[in-house]
Amino acid sequence: MKLTISLTDNTQVPSPRIIQPIRSRIGAVLGKRLVIECKADPGLPDEFALVYWLVNGTFPDVASTDGRVSETEESVSEDGRVIQRSLVFKNVTAEDFRSTFTCVINSPAGLDQRTFTLANHKALFPPPSPTPKTEERTMRKDTGKRITAKHTSKK
Repeated sequence: MKLTISLTDNTQVPSPRIIQPIRSRIGAVLGKRLVIECKADPGLPDEFALVYWLVNGTFPDVASTDGRVSETEESVSEDGRVIQRSLVFKNVTAEDFRSTFTCVINSPAGLDQRTFTLANHKALFPPPSPTPKTEERTMRKDTGKRITAKHTSKK
């Protein structure tokens, strides 16, 4: 959603926008710690802009009552042009791969959000397939004839 506010002197105020994360799927490793940064441009330096996270449409402290998933405090760049807040997973669980995560910036100039899911890092980046190994064996039977067999296996 894009909203532009005009001030009384007809100055255009740009809408806030999410800068990061960019992707709609983010790789994660089951059982490992994960930190995902949300960076947002408030449009203009604005003390009323707020960046926050949602997990399945609710706040992280409600979605994760044990504190396994939490958000950090907001930090603002010196020039006020970037607001950052991270989502922290103490350890990624199977449930996290079935959840949606949304970074939101909300200010008097508008709202922007970016939603993504986690993908198992192994599924996104599987190990390379092993090169098939071919063995050739020659056997002799009592008849004096030679039989050659080839066997291909993955190792």
